[in-house]
Amino acid sequence: MTHLLPSITAAFTKGLAVHLAARLGESEAGTRKALQDAVAVVLSGLISKAASREAAWLFELSADDFRAANSAFGTLTGMLGMFGSAHDLKHGENVVSTLFGQAGSDISVHLAGSARIRTESATQLLGLVGAVLTALLGQWAASRSMSVGDFSAELAGLKRQVRALVPQELRGLAAEPLAQRTARETVSRGSNPWASEMAMQLTFAAVVAAPRLYRVRLAVVSFALLAAFYIGVGKLNFAGKTEEVQPLADTQMVEQMGTVDIAPVVVPVSFRLTEHAE
Repeated sequence: MTHLLPSITAAFTKGLAVHLAARLGESEAGTRKALQDAVAVVLSGLISKAASREAAWLFELSADDFRAANSAFGTLTGMLGMFGSAHDLKHGENVVSTLFGQAGSDISVHLAGSARIRTESATQLLGLVGAVLTALLGQWAASRSMSVGDFSAELAGLKRQVRALVPQELRGLAAEPLAQRTARETVSRGSNPWASEMAMQLTFAAVVAAPRLYRVRLAVVSFALLAAFYIGVGKLNFAGKTEEVQPLADTQMVEQMGTVDIAPVVVPVSFRLTEHAE
């Protein structure tokens, strides 16, 4: 029976970091730190995804990746083989993009800055981590004959342990589901660009078409009506605040499970890279 966290620790060893550093032309210490942080961030993102309505998708993806992986994918040789495969790295980058959206590039920048390596190196490491972790999840689920529900529940139980390992600056991205983050960043209460543009055009047309003697009075009335319309659809907020939309159904479920609890805990599990017999 496979245990997930020990399998991850065994896959991302110090020896792997040494080889990756040589291939990337980066320092060993920097590569090791970036790899550790990348594992924590991506795994935390996968746990959040498993708590959403997309749990079945992640379950199937992990199973497919495990079946497609080389039998040696968890060893040093297998990991280096995946790192040398443009297909595997691209797949891993797609996984990261699915988890974090455009914020995936922000994660690369942060990893690069904190580890003092190039951003492109951090992106490649994220791609490797994304490709390997889904296969490891598939192996773990298969060894325990899990259903989708078992898969989600077991990962939810690891949330606090993994979250404690995520860099403080990235905890919001690692825990917040992409659907909720997208809504929060792009939608304000009642915003409707089409309706706003139509209201402006009708008001302007009314003022221009009116006789000269009534234009001033009509302009004042029109402005008042337009302001009322804007307030009604939430485009103007004289308190200087913007309200967020209600989370989607899947994100509500995640909130109820306590995903936003960011209190760090002391745990015996760590993704620090150690020597491992290959």
